[in-house]
Amino acid sequence: MRDADLVARIGGEEFAVLVLGAGDGPNPALTRLAEAVAADRSDPANRLAWSVGCVEFDPERHSTVESMPAEADARMYQQKVQRRATGS
Repeated sequence: MRDADLVARIGGEEFAVLVLGAGDGPNPALTRLAEAVAADRSDPANRLAWSVGCVEFDPERHSTVESMPAEADARMYQQKVQRRATGS
């Protein structure tokens, strides 16, 4: 992540990332993260699977930044369900 981004552990194995000033959206940050995870394949027994629930702040949909985690969590869970269904 960039120095301008905020990374926080929510609990257990859940983390939240606030990508600040991302006029190009969160995709570049997610791409960098995916590349870093893919590059660290030193031990195949420790394969990392991860799900992302991405939400971009929209003042017409979100009254506060605090309203966004529930939406992100729902999207992350949806991705997990799809990954399990496809076996990938």
